[in-house]
Amino acid sequence: MTVTAETSWALARLARLVATPQPDLVELFRSLEPPSLSEADGEFAGYLPVRGLSDDKLAVVDAMYSGELPAGLWLGKAFIGTTDARSEGYNMWRTPEGAVKRSLRFTTFVGESAIDGKPSLVMNYCDFANEAAAIGLVDEVRKVEDGVYIGAGLTAEEREAGVVSGCFLLAGPVHPSTVVDDPDAERK
Repeated sequence: MTVTAETSWALARLARLVATPQPDLVELFRSLEPPSLSEADGEFAGYLPVRGLSDDKLAVVDAMYSGELPAGLWLGKAFIGTTDARSEGYNMWRTPEGAVKRSLRFTTFVGESAIDGKPSLVMNYCDFANEAAAIGLVDEVRKVEDGVYIGAGLTAEEREAGVVSGCFLLAGPVHPSTVVDDPDAERK
């Protein structure tokens, strides 16, 4: 995303959202509409707000930002935008060597939210063989405004319990989407 007068408001909004308590982010999420698949095209910078998270969720955020995860430090998500009914995407990581790794794939489609039954841009990890699929992770994204998006991720256990424990933020696109580093590594 090029920073211009038009995007400065979006960046200011993003900065305020990063400081927002998680329960308020969940309520904001519930009030929004999804982006289209064609709009969600490219690599998006990811942000993990921490105010109001439980200790176990704080530990996950700490691992994602410290680079302790096997993939490295979480940078964000990418969507391979399309006008088709389904597409796919991936996560981006900074490795200890400083390279960007693209992995942890998901299928994308606009579908019914497990959170509130309204339309969301759904990211289903379960269509691939990766660690997110192992816990039944499904993320959902809604549009705050051009360039700013809010997402919520729910494991199979959280969906069954009807629990939304936290949100993440995406800004961009900051780069065009590409392909994952090893397309055969996560195939089912």
